[in-house]
Amino acid sequence: MTHPTRHVRAGRPPDNTGCLPVDYTQAQLDAWRDEEAAQASADRALRLLVAGYIAAIMLCIAALAVWGNA
Repeated sequence: MTHPTRHVRAGRPPDNTGCLPVDYTQAQLDAWRDEEAAQASADRALRLLVAGYIAAIMLCIAALAVWGNA
């Protein structure tokens, strides 16, 4: 015996994404905010490191160019 399929649309208008509404605790929101801040800090540190390496390589190339012509 087959049962009829019941289709349910979650959410309230105008939210018709089909996703069930979820309530997050303040602790979860704070933890996610802290994780995002830590990731942003790591990304900034990586960008600074890459910029430092590029600057060092450019200085070495400039020094070799000047030293080679002397």
